[in-house]
Amino acid sequence: MRFPNYIMIQTVSGCNASCKFCPYPYIREHIPFCKMDNNTFRKIIDECSHHKNIKVIMPYLMNEPLLDRNLPEKIGYIKAKVPWAKVHILTNGSLLDKEFAHSLIKSGIDWIGFSFHGIYPQTIEEVMGVDYHVTLNNILNFIETAKMSRKDVSEYIMITFLQHSGLSSTEKEDTFKFWKERGITRISFYNSPISRAGNVPVLPGVRNEKISGCNSIWTEEMIHILADGSVVLCCMDWRKEMVLGNVEKSSIEEIWNSELFRDTWKQIRGENPPSRNLICLRCECAKTQPDTLENKILLILPPPWGYETPPVGLGVISEVLEEKGYEIEVLDLNILLYSRVTSEHKYYWRMDQSLRWKEPDFLNSLRMKYPYIFRELEERLKQDRSKIVGFSIPTNCMYPMVKWAVDILKSQYPQRFIIVGGASVSIEEQREELLANTKDKIDVVVIGEGESAIINLVENIFRNNTINYIPNVLILRDGNKILSKTDSIFCLDEFPFPKFKKFPLHLYSVQESLAVEWSRGCIGKCKFCDFRVVTNFYKKKSPDRIVEELEYYVRNLNKKHFSVVDSSVNGDVKWLERICEELIRRNLKIQLTGLAIPKSDTSLRLLKKMKKAGFYRLEYGVESGADKILKAMGKYFNSQEASRVLQDTKKVGIKNVVYFIVGYPGEEEEDFRETLEFIRANKEHIDMVKSVNPLYLMAGSELYSQRKKYNINLPQDNPDVYWYIEDKNTFNLRMERVKKVQDLLKELGIPYTTEATALPEGVNRRRGRKKREVDIVLVTTPPWGINNPPVGLAYLASYLRKHRYHPQVFDFNIQFYHSGKEEFQHLWHVENKNFWKDKTWFNLLKKIFQKEIEESVEKILETQSPIIGFSVVDPKENLTIEFIKRIKEKDKRRKIILGGPACLTPHSR
Repeated sequence: MRFPNYIMIQTVSGCNASCKFCPYPYIREHIPFCKMDNNTFRKIIDECSHHKNIKVIMPYLMNEPLLDRNLPEKIGYIKAKVPWAKVHILTNGSLLDKEFAHSLIKSGIDWIGFSFHGIYPQTIEEVMGVDYHVTLNNILNFIETAKMSRKDVSEYIMITFLQHSGLSSTEKEDTFKFWKERGITRISFYNSPISRAGNVPVLPGVRNEKISGCNSIWTEEMIHILADGSVVLCCMDWRKEMVLGNVEKSSIEEIWNSELFRDTWKQIRGENPPSRNLICLRCECAKTQPDTLENKILLILPPPWGYETPPVGLGVISEVLEEKGYEIEVLDLNILLYSRVTSEHKYYWRMDQSLRWKEPDFLNSLRMKYPYIFRELEERLKQDRSKIVGFSIPTNCMYPMVKWAVDILKSQYPQRFIIVGGASVSIEEQREELLANTKDKIDVVVIGEGESAIINLVENIFRNNTINYIPNVLILRDGNKILSKTDSIFCLDEFPFPKFKKFPLHLYSVQESLAVEWSRGCIGKCKFCDFRVVTNFYKKKSPDRIVEELEYYVRNLNKKHFSVVDSSVNGDVKWLERICEELIRRNLKIQLTGLAIPKSDTSLRLLKKMKKAGFYRLEYGVESGADKILKAMGKYFNSQEASRVLQDTKKVGIKNVVYFIVGYPGEEEEDFRETLEFIRANKEHIDMVKSVNPLYLMAGSELYSQRKKYNINLPQDNPDVYWYIEDKNTFNLRMERVKKVQDLLKELGIPYTTEATALPEGVNRRRGRKKREVDIVLVTTPPWGINNPPVGLAYLASYLRKHRYHPQVFDFNIQFYHSGKEEFQHLWHVENKNFWKDKTWFNLLKKIFQKEIEESVEKILETQSPIIGFSVVDPKENLTIEFIKRIKEKDKRRKIILGGPACLTPHSR
């Protein structure tokens, strides 16, 4: 049985304002005062508690909700019974005194909107009929109270106002400015009032001869319940003209699925002739023409993906289609979402967090944290009328977001074409996973390189021609799959390079940088890699074309730094040398970085030219220091050649970033020791190790397809991570080796990062153990003394050990102090402690120590300890709170204990 996703409840009728553009002043005599019976309210919420699909419950409807002085208790009941639903209200604020403000915030309300239609006293009092100073002071006091309660007012509070006859253009601008200066960024402005289906007689009405649906948000998703229990059609039905049932007599489910409800919506959608009293016939929100799709293309990149620069793949496809004259739009959902989440959740976009996006509950939890963002994105998708929607899907971590978007797009227009492409769907095993979850809603899969295929598809779809037999295309129709032959592109120069005109360039985090593609495919034949699923052979753009592209970006987009996203920049060294010579000749003064292979023909002479051309960093996939393993992997170099290339690269002034893989099939302890010796021998030449990964078994690789040959066994859960070869090569063994490499890097002082290591949630990255070995973690955060260990925690730890518990102590105070940020060590001086207490300064400190905070929280969670104790001394409160919030975000099961002087008084507690 269907059930509404959104619930509006009028707990009390009436309003204390008299807004000139609202129906209430004109029909108040027809609306007797009514307060919803408490038993009726609880009956509604109790029924909602059985339906997980509910997204939002709004205890307001055609009223001023604060007339109900028991509203905080009712919101508390909603949050207790339906904790997954967001709760918000819209109020004029005139009744929101300080006591009520505290009660509302304590109730658990997720956000509150204020209708305040201007900023000048005369405007407010004439147009709204409320006391300007009382109302404005109430709103401002609420903002300050919310801040004191540690609410992010930029998300917690919304201001809404509309263009009315009393609002001048100057006042409109002053209104925006006034609220933005007070930290309010959610400002909803409407261009004009409407008659609300003819209920505002001073505004022009409409008369629709026929209707074909509704333009209102949440159409067919929201139920509207009045104080007397009546269910009306929508928020335009002020006179109760379309009563569909009563919750005092029937359940919501019964009303929502009743014949009357279904018949009414058939009239609204234009499937049945409308009855004469259907209010949609005089409503401005009615659709008067049936929707038709337009010959447009919407291109989408879902999260998670990189946020530093615009995506190259989608950039190429968009440019190819634009050059052919097609009308396209680009919707980079990845950057739109990343740019709007708060700083504490941006780490979700790190590579080591990518598998989190595949977890069943992760997307739902993100939608609950940011309902307004997802609502806006959902509205954007619902309003799109493109005949073709194409998804770029480079990784299967995107699949839950793809399904979310596809469901919305197909629910609006089932006849539109959904096309997916990218490296992930080019791998059969990963593709089948997506198709199984999207249930026939995807029409076409582009396999491998997409430029020629997308042009042929678009041309034939727009002409209503058959799309069978287009190379690189898999057609999904009526449960059948029609796969055409696969083909490769031979000349990359024949396609235009991306100019990113349709991308929101201002949102990407590294403004001077751009990712560029010089070649495609790989000269290598590494048996663990899936790179060849996109193209079977290595091909390159011409040097002139590459430099022309770079020059365009320098001159037109003001870019100075370029990351080459190829499998290797030195696949063809003569070609690379010609590129460098042309860059030197044109003197573009740019910086370049890219992946490279430490092979024998990478000469000192070439590296000198690369340095002069602008290369400042090269990232080498060395992978192992054992020649036996390098040969088994299919590498084109040995350890001696790799050492020489690293030495020469360092000699010319280019930084070396290195990758290692441990646990390749056949790697014995002696082979692993050779890798450790390789690192020791080359410690002077390695600037950073970007990843030390346990070998992942990639679908599409030779290792995966021939796993029986290697005696590889696959468990049911996360087989790419937990594969094993008897007891000789297990995940735990691989993680132990990862830890040994990391310990050696620490000993040698070589920086390394774990951000390129993606493991399932809950796996201990340092030891690979799933068993808990710690009973309680004891934590102290900055700032505190740096001359001695924290004696209080030392006593506690000794006491716990005496009683046979296993504590682990984390002195993050001293770790932060020695984190390499020497210019900030003065913050540990006692006279500077208030910097940690002041909210404004602390927000700045959070940004400075963002990496340290994230890593510290990760270390705590890795212990698997069920109990975490914090020693809290003034002025550690803010940072302790930040730690607790992040821990609970990631694992609500952990129990938090607080102790120390800062917990002694009620206020500090």
